[in-house]
Amino acid sequence: MPGAILASRFRIVSLVGRGGMGEVYRADDLELGQPVALKFLPKASLGDQETIERFRGEVRNARQIAHPNVCRVYDIGEHEGRTFLSMEYVDGEDLASLLRRIGRLPAAKANELAQQICAGLAAAHSRQILHRDLKPSNILVDGRGHAHITDFGLAIRTNEDTAEAVGTPAYMAPEQFRGDAATPRTDLYALGLVLYELYTGKRPFEGASFSECRQQHLTSVPPPPGERVRDLEPGVEAIILRCLEKDPAKRPVSAVAVSAALPGGNTLAAVLAAGETPSPEMVAASGEEGALSRSSALLLTLSLAVTLAATVYFSNYANLINLVPPGKSPDSLIDRSRELATSLGEVPAPADYAWWFVVPNDIDRRLSKVAAPQRYRDIGNFYPSVMRFGYRQSPRPLESPSFHRIQWLQPAPYYSGEIALTIDMQGRLLYFSRIPPQKIEPTSTNVNPDWKPFWMAAGISPEVLTSIAPAWAPDVASDRTFSWKGEMQGHLFEVHAASFQGKPVYFQVVGPDPTPSRMVGAWTSGGFRFVAPLFGLLGTTVILFSAYFAYRNFRSGRGDRRGVFRFAAAVYGIEFIFFTLTSHHLFDIAYEWNWLGHTVGFAAAIPLVQSVYYLALEPYVRRTWPEVLVSWARLLSGRFTDPLVGRDVFLGILLGSINALAWVALSASPYYFAVPGMTPNFAPGTLETTPAFLGDSIQALVDGVINGMGALSILFLLGRLTRRKWIVALVVCLLWASLNLSGFNYTLEVPVALLSGVLLACVMLRLGLLATIFLFFSNAAMLFMPFSLDFSRWYAGRGVLILLVVLGLAFYGMRVSLGSRPLVSSAEE
Repeated sequence: MPGAILASRFRIVSLVGRGGMGEVYRADDLELGQPVALKFLPKASLGDQETIERFRGEVRNARQIAHPNVCRVYDIGEHEGRTFLSMEYVDGEDLASLLRRIGRLPAAKANELAQQICAGLAAAHSRQILHRDLKPSNILVDGRGHAHITDFGLAIRTNEDTAEAVGTPAYMAPEQFRGDAATPRTDLYALGLVLYELYTGKRPFEGASFSECRQQHLTSVPPPPGERVRDLEPGVEAIILRCLEKDPAKRPVSAVAVSAALPGGNTLAAVLAAGETPSPEMVAASGEEGALSRSSALLLTLSLAVTLAATVYFSNYANLINLVPPGKSPDSLIDRSRELATSLGEVPAPADYAWWFVVPNDIDRRLSKVAAPQRYRDIGNFYPSVMRFGYRQSPRPLESPSFHRIQWLQPAPYYSGEIALTIDMQGRLLYFSRIPPQKIEPTSTNVNPDWKPFWMAAGISPEVLTSIAPAWAPDVASDRTFSWKGEMQGHLFEVHAASFQGKPVYFQVVGPDPTPSRMVGAWTSGGFRFVAPLFGLLGTTVILFSAYFAYRNFRSGRGDRRGVFRFAAAVYGIEFIFFTLTSHHLFDIAYEWNWLGHTVGFAAAIPLVQSVYYLALEPYVRRTWPEVLVSWARLLSGRFTDPLVGRDVFLGILLGSINALAWVALSASPYYFAVPGMTPNFAPGTLETTPAFLGDSIQALVDGVINGMGALSILFLLGRLTRRKWIVALVVCLLWASLNLSGFNYTLEVPVALLSGVLLACVMLRLGLLATIFLFFSNAAMLFMPFSLDFSRWYAGRGVLILLVVLGLAFYGMRVSLGSRPLVSSAEE
């Protein structure tokens, strides 16, 4: 009776229902202060040990399932000899009474409930539990319209002997009538019957007795649901009829598969809840649409425009090339270098040459001796200059052993008459070396060479020089050395020179107390000798483990085979273009043929390693946090106009540009304020030949992929260790922030580094891999490119080109994310 107290804990409120399996009451749990449902065995079962044991089994089975769409069972008890169980009270009605009361449900609500029922059943199957009595009266719909599967009285584990005909005849599978063993597909047959009734409001079979039901389920073909409901979606009808196949083998493989075939719902969540690994196709098909609203797209586009404009402005004071006088173009500097090589080196025209821009290795020490902000404002007046043009020429073709760029020592200087020199942006000589003749002529070594042409080429007046004891060994063979010191424009400097048989072969202008570049340094110390092999061993271990797991995933079919081939092909194509543009080419068929063979193989190194790494990692990420791969999976499948792909490309570029702006503004701060400052940005690849510049720019996208894959591995490892997204976000933020600290001024650096960490963590966890890749790409493109507002500078066009590329990719992402809608609505709209 209402008000009765049971087990000194439960107060009866009312009778909810009565049936063959017992009575259900609503009660208040006085100890926890919450409503519960109490289910009693019928009085006829008193003393029936088999029924009581089955009742206890219901509790054991139901307590193993924790899912929002499964009614929770709390405990079992006894009152006056009658056994009862306490369970979650669902304030609503069962699906059977709901359908009797209103008929069939609207399509949207039917889709929602169908997804929830599939999710609850999938959760039960993932715990190896078969319900065996799934029907509308065992599905409760609460006041919020959410479904809860209940009554596991006939449930068993999948490994138990199930060769018995049990259940409700109208919802039993053919194999249950035959007394065959029940399987998860037995529940799927009942699920099909429930869905049939849910979408049409009618049962497929109307048998009035056990024998009629048996005959219908064993032999009769149900009428297609579409004949009873005109507007039923074809996909819904198809999956219902598949569930109602007489042969269990022809039914869907799982409740997750049923969920995937139904419209709406979160199929990916259902797969994960069932403990299964979603396929790449399922990952690509899941997730949100990704379309941005017009107002959001417009606001974000304006934000990107402001960010890029601010980055270009601050780059004028953060990039080294912008802080020195404009100087001459590379063509003019090449002509000046050839003029000096001919006049000072006394050599014929070169057979080959190469050039590049360099920065001395003592720039940090020289800058630290000048107070800020004067150091940035006077950096263009330093002597010797901190921005230099390197030139090398040879009487023989320069053949790089790596078939790549020509550098100071690659190939190693060898032939007599080879000349290397460095000049500043105004064309003043700072370094000269010439390999002397291999054959020594019989002449006196005491002849004093004439250094005046070198001093004039360096812009040094002989009056400011004072001879000092030779203290600098030349870079080439010589028989006499010379040294001077002097002062120009308030800057102390030294000049070191050498001659061979009375002719100059070496000349160099250096700052005071220069740092030797060829002497043994800290990098060969004991600490480095220990750390280098350690990192080598770590890298080798990672590659071997990646290869092992990649092989396992490929053989088992877990890996994304189609995606990894497309990924490798794209990266290989970019790498081949990169090597083609940045290599030193010769008009020699044999050399170019060898270059082609070398490049074809060498360009495959990065895509091969990245593909192995991706194949080893991606299946596990897909099983753990597949949401980070959704837009990436769509891109690999060729869906370049997918709104989610566009959104993630757009937002990745925007947030990467914001990150670059923060660091560029920080780098420019010493120009305005008296604060310790880092070395100005300098990326020599942006100032090389036009093909090399384009190659390095393209390579930035591959660098973004490599960094994105690295971030993905960190995300996966942290996710496996912590299982908490907020912990992963915190660790990623702190780790990335620490990697960005240089130590020049922690007061300024730490906030910017933390901002970078927050941006990376948010992009990785909220947007995923594709946006992370474009974050790294746009960050690198905007951080190191020498943008200039002075368009008279020869490199200003390169900054404009990169800016147009970033804007073009962002525009593509924004337009695709809008679908077919224009950014600004027309008057007709």
